[in-house]
Amino acid sequence: MNEEKSDLAKFQDFMFEMSDVLESFISIANMNGYILDYSLNSLENLEHLIDSTEEKNDNFMNRCARYLGEVFRKELGGHWDIDLENPVNYYYKLPVIAKFSATAPDLTFCPLMIIRNYMLRGRRGLLLGALNANR
Repeated sequence: MNEEKSDLAKFQDFMFEMSDVLESFISIANMNGYILDYSLNSLENLEHLIDSTEEKNDNFMNRCARYLGEVFRKELGGHWDIDLENPVNYYYKLPVIAKFSATAPDLTFCPLMIIRNYMLRGRRGLLLGALNANR
């Protein structure tokens, strides 16, 4: 019987694959003129990359979210986490950056939701604004 992976196993795979997935994503982006170097300025390049990509599938969205999450984590601290216990949590089963705020320890940042928001609205500066709103 072919059992589906548990949500925890999927998150563990997500974390295990992080550096390889991002290395490939960044390499392809850089080859196409979108310099992604984990700097705050690179978030504008990420927005340009998103805008120029016609096929915005789940894989592409996931890679963009990973990149945004790593920029956030490098800038503000915290670590990747996932809530698999509280189904009423807005970010239930979604990877988030947690424990980045000493003053609000329960605050989380969900890169995937920010990327989805940007793809829907296309408002330039949204990615950097979302990061800065959490300072």
